[in-house]
Amino acid sequence: MRLAILSVTSIGKKLAENIKEILDEDPSFIEVNLYHQNVKDTLNQIFEEYDAILGIMASGIMVRNICHLLKSKTSDPAILVMDESSHHIISLISGHLGGANQLAIKLGQYTGAEPIITTATDVQHYQGIDALARKYYWEIENPQEILQFNRAILNGDKIGIIAQEDIDYIFEDPEVNITYYKLEIEDLDRYLDKNYSYKTSSPTIKPLPYPIIAVLNNNNNNNNNNNNNNNCELLMKPQKMVAGIGSRKGVSQDQVIKALENSMKFLDLPISRIDELATADIKSEEEGILSAAEYLDLKLNIISLDKIKTIESSLCSSSDFVKQNFGVGGICEPAALLSAGGKSKLILKKTVYNGVTVAIALDK
Repeated sequence: MRLAILSVTSIGKKLAENIKEILDEDPSFIEVNLYHQNVKDTLNQIFEEYDAILGIMASGIMVRNICHLLKSKTSDPAILVMDESSHHIISLISGHLGGANQLAIKLGQYTGAEPIITTATDVQHYQGIDALARKYYWEIENPQEILQFNRAILNGDKIGIIAQEDIDYIFEDPEVNITYYKLEIEDLDRYLDKNYSYKTSSPTIKPLPYPIIAVLNNNNNNNNNNNNNNNCELLMKPQKMVAGIGSRKGVSQDQVIKALENSMKFLDLPISRIDELATADIKSEEEGILSAAEYLDLKLNIISLDKIKTIESSLCSSSDFVKQNFGVGGICEPAALLSAGGKSKLILKKTVYNGVTVAIALDK
């Protein structure tokens, strides 16, 4: 996450500096930058550059200065406000899709501030369908249907989730409310049009049009809001997630897997959410990395040092030792970025665990 922190007083500026010092130790914060005073001009300049913006100021100041900048819940950054005594932190805008709710909770844990969250599902201790998509990095193709699903969740209705691939990690998540369930094949006719299909051994059945479809039967939904369609569907596509790996010579399979698990904890995600692994060609015969990929049943992309040298980003860390010995500043971060795709971004900076380095990148 790229976070901007805005302050307006000397006390607020000091708090911002303290928060930045804490977050610089959290690898899930890719960049944290501080801005002081000139709130209107600063917001006009940076609003679209950051994933989240935290204002250490009165909520009214922030509200008055972001109104003209807001476009859509699918694109606006997370906006939060904290009082300069760090008593409260308010999730103001983009609570679910932008991640403001979860960021408020995390910053509250770091600072002692009480998170103030007002979204209906969270207040009722449910997880919204858009919050679920945000957590697992699923892109929602038809966000106009989100409201229908969240109303149904609040009403206690069941949401069916059909996946092209195995996504059992959702159902192992203790934070996912029991109103979610995995749709069984025998239930499909109740929920889906005949035109839709699903993964099966039958050669006559076509794949799903989207990797993940959440479905809601409005016939069983008391809050269908006069929707004439029998079924409501949310189409979602998981973003490709790649773990870049570097290591010292001779690491074991267990070391690599433990390092991956440790890194994913910073994202509050299971290791099973990773789609691919990547490393540099100088590690192409490292048995611990090879056997870990085989054990996890993940493709291992081998990236040449020449390609790694093409990655120039101020957000990638650099090691003098690696630079001196291999001619590149690092392995795991550029390997992850290159493997994830041309428009990829880091969501976890390099972490080090028992001789293994891991970074996580996501396609856009």
